[in-house]
Amino acid sequence: MRQIHQEILYLSCEVTTGEEVKGMIEKTLQHFERLDFAFNNAANDEVISAYTAEFMEEDYDRLIGVTLKSVWLCMKYELQVMSEQGSGVIVNTSSVDALFMRCWHGCLFSW
Repeated sequence: MRQIHQEILYLSCEVTTGEEVKGMIEKTLQHFERLDFAFNNAANDEVISAYTAEFMEEDYDRLIGVTLKSVWLCMKYELQVMSEQGSGVIVNTSSVDALFMRCWHGCLFSW
């Protein structure tokens, strides 16, 4: 990116917390004054391989928070900005776990 004279801003935040995501978007706007493109891809690298009856509530909340809520929160604040400015593009990606509906394994494989 820098070879084509584009500026890069690296930000990190806890993507399961609305205030942190909102703050990340605000910092982006302070730096660039616009938000033309967003790429959302959060993942949970923790291996959770318990049966539903053994699955801890905290683990489930973290899994849902990182894989689902984080994308929703990012899109929520990105769309507010892009709607106001009249343009923008959002790309959401996922890991291969989405193919197996990992987030819903408790509903599908509850033995």
